[in-house]
Amino acid sequence: MVYPHVPAVLGAEVAHLLRKALHEHPPVSSPLERFAVLGHEPRRLGAYLIGLGYLTPRKMVTMLAIQYQHKQQGVYVRLGELLIHHKIITPQVLVATLLVQSIDRLLAPDIPNSYFLGEHLMVCNQVTPSQLAAALQMQMQLHLQGLHVKIGNILVHQGILDGSKLILTLQHLQRVHNEPASMPVCV
Repeated sequence: MVYPHVPAVLGAEVAHLLRKALHEHPPVSSPLERFAVLGHEPRRLGAYLIGLGYLTPRKMVTMLAIQYQHKQQGVYVRLGELLIHHKIITPQVLVATLLVQSIDRLLAPDIPNSYFLGEHLMVCNQVTPSQLAAALQMQMQLHLQGLHVKIGNILVHQGILDGSKLILTLQHLQRVHNEPASMPVCV
């Protein structure tokens, strides 16, 4: 989904969250290796984590194999949660990386109808990246406890988002998703 205007403050705040995560939870590789991969088009989570120095390609293959084993047993495990479980990354690193991925996706003009509620809410100034990061960490904690709570419900519960505003936003995003010619607007 192409947003006509992504506020620069979003990128700045996401960069701050990433710097904080890198400082508090340093990656295993050197900074030169880490920064050589940043600043390109949106990629999959593993590519970001390899570029940041938290994963090696070999470790990534191992984690994907473990994820596949779970899938074969009928259990879907998100890659990020698997990496946290194996203590390869922290929840803070995962959330900061997901937010970087979101900014890249928002700025990429060739990503068709790629929409996530949190991204839309950030662009529309209904949540800040820090608020979304806290909600995503809460969602991860709940998911690891076996509770599957949608991010919108968490934001409403935290008092960050009004329930009626959430419903209107979700209805709008559903229309945009069903009608590719529609442009996303803030409701």
